[in-house]
Amino acid sequence: MPKTAKRIVLVVAAFIVVVFAIFLFNQTTQIVQSARAVNVVFGNGVMWGLIFTYCILLTTGALVPVAETDAAASNDRGRGL
Repeated sequence: MPKTAKRIVLVVAAFIVVVFAIFLFNQTTQIVQSARAVNVVFGNGVMWGLIFTYCILLTTGALVPVAETDAAASNDRGRGL
């Protein structure tokens, strides 16, 4: 892949990550505000619960797919065996 194409892919990927982070922050603040409208203590619980969940997902690598190293296993899985 040419150097220019790699740079374009990198910029597009970085843009997607930034947009996703902004979207996640926006949705989190809206959920917390809605929960605080019900009860302030409930809203704080929701906020800390979401923060804890995000930290667990980021530190455990749950968002990273497992790399398949055995070609035969991937072929068997594709055939439904």
